Amino acid sequence: MARKLCACLLGASLCHAVREQVDSVEDLLEAEENRWLPSRGEKCEKSVPGSVNSRFNWVRYRRCKCPKGMALDGPEEFCGDGTRTLFRPSKAKGKGCSCQSLQQCTDVNTQPNFNIEAYISKRWYAQEQMLTRYLPANANNCVTAKYSVRDAKTFWGYSLKVQNNAKFDDGKPRGGELCAYSANKSDKAKLAVAPCFLPRLLAGPYWVLRFNQEKGYALISGGQPKVQTVKGCRTKKGTNNAGLWIFTHEAIPAAGLVDEVREIAAQWFDLSVLKKVNHTGCTGVGYDGAEE
Repeated sequence: MARKLCACLLGASLCHAVREQVDSVEDLLEAEENRWLPSRGEKCEKSVPGSVNSRFNWVRYRRCKCPKGMALDGPEEFCGDGTRTLFRPSKAKGKGCSCQSLQQCTDVNTQPNFNIEAYISKRWYAQEQMLTRYLPANANNCVTAKYSVRDAKTFWGYSLKVQNNAKFDDGKPRGGELCAYSANKSDKAKLAVAPCFLPRLLAGPYWVLRFNQEKGYALISGGQPKVQTVKGCRTKKGTNNAGLWIFTHEAIPAAGLVDEVREIAAQWFDLSVLKKVNHTGCTGVGYDGAEE
């Protein structure tokens, strides 16, 4: 029994050490000056306010971390995206980084009395969106979405067609057709979207948090934001359970409209993930009256 207990404790300790060091592998491969740990180096607190020494340091590398429930805040280039907890002081010192508390996530609520027919009646233009695995930074141009009801449900039971269009920075078109359906009988604003060949079980959440037909805007989330950051919460960056969008019915919306939607989103989300979509010089489907 004692041997088993010792083995379990040793295994847990090693796993913890590996988890803390996994994000430092790239750092260890970099060639840079001042790599050696001095015998009496600066304390972490002097390099980054609020930080402490990491319990698991490589012999020749000083590592610091933010206390539990905190992460680095500051310029993303040096301090990370608001979730980073382990870092090298030589890279963060003097860069405006500090350890700040992670924000608690609150449950979002969807659009009351959601009318799907009204929602899909016009084309949508993405004004700001979160970059994800399927929304790369080099395709953040001329992003539109058009929804329509299918004449008949697909083999997997999808009832809606989603036609997405965008352009890469070099002007090449990007997009394609997806399928969607109402994923919650008690909440029609909770849709799910996926490539049409996938079963509905593998579809990702697509929740309409706010929709104002008169003003022509919508706030969309890829489900409940659960990733805590120092600036708020966000969804994941992968495929499912990922994404955040601000849509308008006009490619060039009225002044102040996007800011109005951002204020709504701020109660749940870290808005730093939103990147502006470029609609300047866009032509083709959805522009100048052109349609499929």
